[in-house]
Amino acid sequence: MSEEKLVTFVIPSVARDTLTRSINSLLAQTSDNWGAIVGFDGIKKEQINFDLLEDERIQYLFLEKTGQLKDASRKHSKAGQVRNKIIQHVETKWIAFLDDDDTVDREYVHVLSEEDEKEDSDCFIFRMKAANGDVIPFSGSKQIRVGQVGISFCVKADFIKQKSILFNNSETEDYEMIKSISSSGGRIKLLEQLGYYVGEKK
Repeated sequence: MSEEKLVTFVIPSVARDTLTRSINSLLAQTSDNWGAIVGFDGIKKEQINFDLLEDERIQYLFLEKTGQLKDASRKHSKAGQVRNKIIQHVETKWIAFLDDDDTVDREYVHVLSEEDEKEDSDCFIFRMKAANGDVIPFSGSKQIRVGQVGISFCVKADFIKQKSILFNNSETEDYEMIKSISSSGGRIKLLEQLGYYVGEKK
């Protein structure tokens, strides 16, 4: 991934066709200052039953099976170990996260770029809209609590690599990752912008 890009979206996948929707939300960004790496967990290219979108900003990795991604019907796929593998390939300043059945707001990269210029932070957390319409962290909230934050954050690549911060597979791995960033001295800013949608933007 080119170092000229600001951010790389890390996308673990079990080859659900909703991946196309997720990638389209990146292609619709108002800023093209991004890249993406999709990591397929133990899935070969010939096993994918839909066309992968081709773009110079998108890289596809076909990884050895981690044993961590579960059946696609499960609510929690526990993709932490796959994310950890993909992170090793990131060369941009920022790492953002996107699941293969979710989408990001078209202004995500633009907002990140503006915040990066004016705020010396190591991690930005966007608000996330759940499938039921709830927004987490709650609008106006300044606190980060377990169960009230999701994968809607981005972090400086050098920071987590230098501190050896990794995802640990659990039902609360997103919160635990943010907590590890904080406990390692990371400067975290909770943004008011709604940047991430569980499923499709509504």
